[in-house]
Amino acid sequence: MKSIIAAMTAAWVLAGLAAVAPAQAHSDQQSYQAKKSAQKKRIRYVEYLADRQRFGSKIWWEQMDREDRGGRRR
Repeated sequence: MKSIIAAMTAAWVLAGLAAVAPAQAHSDQQSYQAKKSAQKKRIRYVEYLADRQRFGSKIWWEQMDREDRGGRRR
């Protein structure tokens, strides 16, 4: 029984090590994708002019409506 458990554990560890090696090869591509995604989020955030206004003010609500984020239907 102990030898079966030891063999299964060894096979599990080897399978885990084999799966880690290909994942490290793609880490550069994944970091590039993450940076690209972060840039898109940053650019998208800058576009919202309502975020620069005082929260809840009349100007803020008008800008939120122009950006279709005011919650009112047109």
